[in-house]
Amino acid sequence: MSISTQVTLFNGFQLTNSKRQEALNLQASLSDVEGLKNNISLNIAAAYLQILFSEEIVESSRMQLELSAMQVERTRMLVEAGSLPEGNLMEIEAQRASDELQLVNAQNQLDLAYLTLTQLLDIRDTENFAVQKPQIESLGQEPIANQSQNIFDQAQLTLPQIQGAQIRVQSAEKGVQIARGAQSPRLSLGANYGTGAQHLLRSIPLFSEDPFLDQIKDNANISVGLSLSIPIFNGSQVRTSISNARINLENTRLSLENEKNYLFKDIQQAQADAMAAFKKYIATEKNLDALQEAFRYTEQRFSLGLANSLDYTTSKTRLAKVQAELVSAKYEYIFKVKILDFYKGIPLSI
Repeated sequence: MSISTQVTLFNGFQLTNSKRQEALNLQASLSDVEGLKNNISLNIAAAYLQILFSEEIVESSRMQLELSAMQVERTRMLVEAGSLPEGNLMEIEAQRASDELQLVNAQNQLDLAYLTLTQLLDIRDTENFAVQKPQIESLGQEPIANQSQNIFDQAQLTLPQIQGAQIRVQSAEKGVQIARGAQSPRLSLGANYGTGAQHLLRSIPLFSEDPFLDQIKDNANISVGLSLSIPIFNGSQVRTSISNARINLENTRLSLENEKNYLFKDIQQAQADAMAAFKKYIATEKNLDALQEAFRYTEQRFSLGLANSLDYTTSKTRLAKVQAELVSAKYEYIFKVKILDFYKGIPLSI
């Protein structure tokens, strides 16, 4: 019987580079996990802001309905007094019914927003779940223009999708080194231990009658040696492996550049959206102030019988529309600013 072993002493650093490549691949996978976490965080932030937006729309719709209900009672009194025709009451009641529908739709949107958030958070007890509304005093200042490059320079140092792509380039470089290592000679250290025994033949006089263990010891044969293997006939296979490794390296470099391009475009778009939302909010706020005054004037004239129901409902509808647009612009701006902060490496918070 015999026992042998062999240890590779040198193989063109293939073993060393393989271990380093495995470590790099692990780091790249961990970066992918961090990227998924970031995506989930952004989705949760978006769902949370959607709830805040929907709650304000519900509150605005409820106020519009209360206003319509009050106006119905006023109009009924004026109709009964003979100051207004009965058709005005019918139109105001139709407006109240429309406001009731708007409230129902707004409440449905709020319920869907809560459902989205609870699913993202994997919360099953949705009946007792509610979000805390932050105090947002003002939107602050308008975002500084032409900051995309500065934000991008910060983002590519921290975002996991860029880090993961960079690590994969390093891993591919190790792959090229591994493929090149196959061109190098292979030096190995080998050892062999062999022995034998004639225990089973001891009944035959010609063979030794020494004890079995003594025979194992006496017949032991130990050898140690070095072997050198020089690749000669696998040149074509090695060259193909090197070419494939180089192609993979170029692909990872291209993927890295694509990730950077996508990131820069996303940052540009987020900043443009934030600036547009801020300008929209300011313009809508001014428009809302004017429409509130116009509606107040129309409401007074309608209560005195100096304006018809069409003028009243038209003014009220325009006011409600602009109020919804203001809420939408506010939360759109907040979300875009949070995305820009996220690219800067600032943790998400409201």
